[in-house]
Amino acid sequence: MEPPVLKIGQQRSVGAGARIGGATAVRGAAKSASVAAPAAVQDTTSVLGIPDAEFTPKVRAAIMTLLQEVDSLRHDLEQSKKRIQHLEKLADQDTLTPVANRRAFVRELSRMLSFA
Repeated sequence: MEPPVLKIGQQRSVGAGARIGGATAVRGAAKSASVAAPAAVQDTTSVLGIPDAEFTPKVRAAIMTLLQEVDSLRHDLEQSKKRIQHLEKLADQDTLTPVANRRAFVRELSRMLSFA
């Protein structure tokens, strides 16, 4: 899979949470849904704030591959979390009626007794 090609004369700044070629780039610990627009358009491109002149084609391809892998792993993690929530719900619910089963009842009863 070829990484997307950025054309010269195009400014591309990427902040936290921005998408690059189908992959999500996260910089630092903070996540932000918005990407800050560059103050002035320049004749260089940048990926993750690094100027295009510092990248060789192999480095650019490797970074894009890593970003796509991060996006894929993030998607897999979200799917796994949803599956775990579903299985926990099935473990605590009676199969015939949508009420808590004995296991869930005893757990909640113990929790309330310790709370009181």
